[in-house]
Amino acid sequence: RLRGTGALAACVLAGAWLVGSTALALMGVGLALAAVSVAAWRRLVVQGMSVERRPLDGAPVEGEPLAIEAEVHGRLRLCGSLVWEESLGALGARTAPVSGDGRAHVAFDAVPRGRYRLDRGRLIAGDPLGLGRAVIEGETASFVTVRPRVPELNSLFTDTGTWGDGGRRALLRRASGLEPHGVREYVEGE
Repeated sequence: RLRGTGALAACVLAGAWLVGSTALALMGVGLALAAVSVAAWRRLVVQGMSVERRPLDGAPVEGEPLAIEAEVHGRLRLCGSLVWEESLGALGARTAPVSGDGRAHVAFDAVPRGRYRLDRGRLIAGDPLGLGRAVIEGETASFVTVRPRVPELNSLFTDTGTWGDGGRRALLRRASGLEPHGVREYVEGE
């Protein structure tokens, strides 16, 4: 939009010069000033803003939502709109608006187990006039490991188990010699 505004300003100024219209020239100068001010705004915002990701609370578990929080530092009041975009591997990208205190919460619902690449993330800032935007990349990419859900067991397993002859499980290897039952030397490959 910014390039279009600059091109439109040049066309309006050229048309005002050809026709000799002062009102049209003022409109062209106004559009040119808007394009220049948005370019200056972009430089000011990009240099003065930074994004910090907050660490995740605990280890993520499969089937539960995964929440990622980003905190934006800098000149928030200079922006007309602020949106944080986060991408988590094959799960795709999600966006969240940045609140007035500079925080954004992105949530991925029912994440399956596995290891996912958490990309750098992007902060998309729009200028108050709606003519341009600035994109600020996050610091670094990282990985998120979603652990499998561990079921809670009602009883513990034993060496003998609960089936077989009188609740005893048949031993696959009988103890022999001086080797105590269930203890043996290390074998390569274990």
